[in-house]
Amino acid sequence: MRAWQRDFTEDELRESAGDRSFERGAGYLDAVSGLTVEPGADRATVRAVVHGGAPYRVWLSVASRGALVGRCSCPYGAEGNFCKHCVAVGLTVLADGGLIEHMGMQRTRDGSVDAWLEALSPRELLALVREQAAIDPGLRKRLELRAIATEGDSGSLRREMARMLDPTPFTRYGYMEYADVHAFADQARGAVPVLSDLVARGRAVDAVDLAREAVSRVEALYEHADDSSGALGELIADLLDLHLRACEAAAPDPTETAEWLVGHMLGDYASDAVRLRDYCAVLGPSGLAAVHDLAVEALRRNPGGWAEQDLLGALLVLCAEGGIEPMAAGHADPADAVAAYVRLVDTYKVLTGDAAYEAIVRLLDKARACHEVLGTSGDFADYVRELRTQQRRKRKLLRLLDTHGM
Repeated sequence: MRAWQRDFTEDELRESAGDRSFERGAGYLDAVSGLTVEPGADRATVRAVVHGGAPYRVWLSVASRGALVGRCSCPYGAEGNFCKHCVAVGLTVLADGGLIEHMGMQRTRDGSVDAWLEALSPRELLALVREQAAIDPGLRKRLELRAIATEGDSGSLRREMARMLDPTPFTRYGYMEYADVHAFADQARGAVPVLSDLVARGRAVDAVDLAREAVSRVEALYEHADDSSGALGELIADLLDLHLRACEAAAPDPTETAEWLVGHMLGDYASDAVRLRDYCAVLGPSGLAAVHDLAVEALRRNPGGWAEQDLLGALLVLCAEGGIEPMAAGHADPADAVAAYVRLVDTYKVLTGDAAYEAIVRLLDKARACHEVLGTSGDFADYVRELRTQQRRKRKLLRLLDTHGM
């Protein structure tokens, strides 16, 4: 079930807010403006502004499962309470016919706006953009950034990107509240089209560097921000998509790229958006070899690390599924290839699970073929015998070895 296929009810609003806030929120319906609904993979997010003692930003999260969640930038909401402003927004959605109907009306309005824009002449569009930029500082800042990107001044672009990604205006007492996270993410998202423009204009090398800086800046906020809505995570995923596109266009140094990727994947707040498989073409054999060495060294330093084990597991899956053996790729000399295959087996034998066992057997098959060419099949038999002794408790692995005549 997708989030926007589930309506919430007045009873859910009352249960979330309590009777007092619910009754007070019913008196703020006329104060709600700018209401929009954004669909997500497993939730819909309702955004609006409620004009009380000040304009307060409100977010309601409607998940396919679980309770209705509301946040508000008012003092009471900033303490984590489901306030009267949240109630007012929820009641406004219900008054419009409910979440599902409101989504349909919004799509209709979006279509009407698109049709109107397409009918405008270039001169009218230019006048409209200038008018909006004059009244919307955020839009003007995004346009200025794209203009700088077009002019080709890398230093100015880097400084303006840093300003766009500066959390200071959205931080209070060293922490970014839920509502302020959304405001920051809305501003910072302006960096995404700028990076895309750089790639399109043949400046992918600049885009690679700027995307990495942007990801690092946003990731550094996790420890000091309430990102329970996932706004920062979504922003990082978009920036990482641009990083991959830029790498594909720029072909950066494979080893340096491997170092950055591993640093990101082993970081405290690594994004699930980075998939090693997507970077195989960018990394090539030498880059994948560097990833392998870095992953092994990281696991040596932190044997119980989940991130380190996951990274090795990702390499293992690539090996098992696609025959990608980064340490063995390109070895024309069978003796060198044997050493590379054995090194991979020694790495993966610390892991458990079917994927690990299948990859180990697959690597041993290739090592056996190399030994046959070298005329050293006895050495291979000795190695497998010792391996079976070391791994005697892994019965599935031993059965696989038996199946393949090892």
